[in-house]
Amino acid sequence: MAKREHTVRPTIFKKFTGSLHVTVLREADLTPSIVATFLSSATSNVLGLAASYGHRSVLSALVLSTKTHCLHILFATHPPKKNRNSKSRTPHDSRRLLQTSILSNPAYSKLAFDAERVSCGLYLDYELRIASLIDAESLPTNNSSRGSVACLLSVLGGPETVHQQQVMEVFDKRLRDNQEAEAVVLRAWATWRISLGESYDKLVLAVRPIHTGSLNNTVLMALAKCVRDADQLAALKPTRVKNDVAAKFSTETGQLNVTLQRYTTRLRPGDRQQIVVETSIKGRSITRHKGTVRSVEGRNASLNLAMSQKDAALAKIRKIYTVGPENATNAELARITAVLGTLTQLRTLLGHPLAHRIYLGEQKFPCDSCSELKPIIHYDGPLNDAQEKAVKHILSGHSKKSITVVQGPPGTGKTTVVAASVTSMAAMPQFIGRHGVWLIAHSNVAVKKIAEKLVDIGFRNFKLLVSHEFHFDWHEHLYRDVLEANLISSDQFPRNSLDTKTALNGSKVILCSLSMLSSPRIVTSGFTKLVPLSVVMVDEASQIEIGDYLPLFNIHGDGLKKLVFIGDDKQLAPFGQDDLGTLRSIFEVANVRKQAIFLDTQCESSISFSSRCSFAVLDRMPTPIGDFISRRVYDNRLRSQHSIQDRSSCRFVDVAQGKEVRAGHSFRNVEEANHAIRVAKRFHSQGKMYRIITPYDGQRSYIETLLKGAGIPWEDRCFNVDSFQGNEADHIIISVVRTEKVGFLSNRRRSNVMLSRCKRSMTICTSRAFVNGKASATLLGEMAAEWGNGAWLNSRDILAGQF
Repeated sequence: MAKREHTVRPTIFKKFTGSLHVTVLREADLTPSIVATFLSSATSNVLGLAASYGHRSVLSALVLSTKTHCLHILFATHPPKKNRNSKSRTPHDSRRLLQTSILSNPAYSKLAFDAERVSCGLYLDYELRIASLIDAESLPTNNSSRGSVACLLSVLGGPETVHQQQVMEVFDKRLRDNQEAEAVVLRAWATWRISLGESYDKLVLAVRPIHTGSLNNTVLMALAKCVRDADQLAALKPTRVKNDVAAKFSTETGQLNVTLQRYTTRLRPGDRQQIVVETSIKGRSITRHKGTVRSVEGRNASLNLAMSQKDAALAKIRKIYTVGPENATNAELARITAVLGTLTQLRTLLGHPLAHRIYLGEQKFPCDSCSELKPIIHYDGPLNDAQEKAVKHILSGHSKKSITVVQGPPGTGKTTVVAASVTSMAAMPQFIGRHGVWLIAHSNVAVKKIAEKLVDIGFRNFKLLVSHEFHFDWHEHLYRDVLEANLISSDQFPRNSLDTKTALNGSKVILCSLSMLSSPRIVTSGFTKLVPLSVVMVDEASQIEIGDYLPLFNIHGDGLKKLVFIGDDKQLAPFGQDDLGTLRSIFEVANVRKQAIFLDTQCESSISFSSRCSFAVLDRMPTPIGDFISRRVYDNRLRSQHSIQDRSSCRFVDVAQGKEVRAGHSFRNVEEANHAIRVAKRFHSQGKMYRIITPYDGQRSYIETLLKGAGIPWEDRCFNVDSFQGNEADHIIISVVRTEKVGFLSNRRRSNVMLSRCKRSMTICTSRAFVNGKASATLLGEMAAEWGNGAWLNSRDILAGQF
């Protein structure tokens, strides 16, 4: 395309009149004269900067702005190679011109929102570096959370200065291509206009600028990869979510009060979101009301909603859904802060020896490792050879073992390794008196499982930190009795170190989720001061993308001596890996992965304490199932020890009439659900401990409804496969759902989780024709082929109770 010029009339600021001259051109068409003309319009040394992003978050355009002019540069994502014999300009010449004349020119200060994203994108996609780049949201204008509408408005001069609706439209990251072209110009110009503020010169002195030219390639590439991964993950988040609410509701003037029914679809306060309530009167016309979340406390939510008293009295809520992106979480904000700290060289984040190994792939051992730790095991329960090796590696004070990775296939006793390591460290007064042990996982449920294991072996000298949002009114029942005395909810966090010392009561072992470590209150309450993060053990580490550890190093890295990662890269991957394929857990970091210890025996021990200690061996998978998983997933490295040797421990139910159907963004199979309920009724009548698992939320929700209708317990009975990793049950019922397309089954890691949860039996409801046909190459198809025709039951068998 040739260079184009046009004008734009900004409407963001209330007191601005005039127009903006915009020059649009390809990067290859950038010339010294065009650059000189643009820079001549600068009335100060500040340039506004904004970027557009295309497929997979690749930076596709850059806009630079002065008071009256904008330079809109379009990048070719795959520019042609330079022809040495040609005298004409090439994209490389233009890129060098952009670099030297503007981006790295110290005479001009650049100002941008999402400065970490812009600077990393320029390097990752085009090897361009930038100097004197100020992050607009780091300007100390107010205390609003980064990325929120309140922060945006404050940085731009306040609500009295701008038209809020236009601001939200211009800074909306979900714009279509035809809308984005003008919006990115207005973003760059609005960012430049921040420099006109009376206190700008004073504010900018408090912010360190980004100079990517002073960072070496390896460090900058590692940071850019972390930023790009976060961008792509954010793009996967839904911007329209159906919120499950109870049928009954109440109203007050301008307010609607509803009861939430599912934690994962709960309403959340967020100033970038709008709530839409669909109502009907006597089942007829549907009316849509728009509002915002006023407050949420447990299952109760109040909405700011304009609904007449007459409508409220007659209307019935048909649907409530949330539109728009969520506000950033503490963990996401902490990740950005960590990246900005390194880009501005405020901190040498990747200089930490342990971070160096993880992100830069280089061995850099500290000279002051945990020499106090000796590989002496203090644990009363049985350990097999692999478990003992893992525990000794964890306890070792050798600097080369400052990072320990343990791969544990299903049922091999990962939590036993954690428990034995904790009791051993707690038995060393010289260690536990000076250091702390933090046990963390991706989810609260995984953390709870570790806590239960510690209680099982008689170790109670720990504290369990749980967010109030997760605990109150939603999951309190999970912590009652055995864990209640150890729990500290975030709404009960002490306000000072003295009160925290009382709450800890001498505990030097703390359990919490990884995201909890990003909460500022962890530090301000004094938890990390009284229990330093010397040793951090991460469970279910295969589900955590390595960029999520950046806040750990940034906030708590000073005293960090030992990192232990426990998980299994043959089970669930980090969220988003199925869509992106580029995410890495610690198991994909080559220099760390090659030293992983493999737990090779599928048999877990449990210890219960009363007046005296007693042991019980709880075998995980029946031998035929365990041997199949070993052959097909673990290259025959996994050994099984189980009293059940019969293949009848796994049966297939042929639901020939079942059909997969869309259920919102998920899938449902009504006939499969009916068959699963019949099996569940039988197990319930026999007093058997069972769970139902399925790959799809639509099916899980439908099965729960059927369980309620059948009058049998439904809470904590049916799970999505992804939420059931790390869990088990005597008897597992599986509803596969799919009958036309392979879908979920194409992922062998998730299929491995689905097929490895039972301790005594597994009943799989699916279509025989589908499994033996379209799904024959999947892990499930391979299992069905190996079990053969004799493993199949038909609908009549289920109806007759013959299973």
